Amino acid sequence: MVIQTNKKTKVGRIGRTKKKNDLSDLLKFNGSDPNLDSSILKLFNYKAITADHDHLIVARDGSYMDLINIRGHGLYSLTYEQQNIVLSDYHRFLQVFLPDHKYIITPFPVDTSPQKSFWGERYIKVSNQLRRETNAIRRNQLQTQLYYIRIKQNNNILVEQLLHSEEFYLLIFGKDKEEVRDKRSSSINSGGEALIMNQITLEKKKEILFRINNLNTEIK
Repeated sequence: MVIQTNKKTKVGRIGRTKKKNDLSDLLKFNGSDPNLDSSILKLFNYKAITADHDHLIVARDGSYMDLINIRGHGLYSLTYEQQNIVLSDYHRFLQVFLPDHKYIITPFPVDTSPQKSFWGERYIKVSNQLRRETNAIRRNQLQTQLYYIRIKQNNNILVEQLLHSEEFYLLIFGKDKEEVRDKRSSSINSGGEALIMNQITLEKKKEILFRINNLNTEIK
């Protein structure tokens, strides 16, 4: 994991183990319970997430934070001119967006759920056809299809086990909700081609916070 601020950079690496934890026990959402006790609160210095549509992170001192997704760039796949545009826009962003902020870079497992669902349905369909088929040549064709479908399914499992994609987030701060909303809007509008940003869902926010607190745990 890399956490970079607009003033300095802190670098670390997230490890992985086979242990899994329940995300449902991570957070409490009333945004006001001072007795909430969790190790993640101490690490990330927050006490809750607001129950409104913004789902802002409430710090222990009563201030607020928010996480914004940053779309990654494959710089090596860009032309020299495109790379310069990205770098120039990022430099311009740092000049325009002056409030304190941090960058969080963390690897997440590659999600092949859509592919597994597709091939799972395909497997069931072909299996049903095979049970009804009486022609020997057609049965052989269907059995060959099942063989390749199983290969696809195994490949999807291996991809999730072995590959991880880096995800990038901007962490912003404010003394109240309105200030965080203003900074969020300003950051999204100021990123240009370098920082293409979007708000994230509550579930994704919970997952990121959980991952920060459980640096040796792999989330599937």
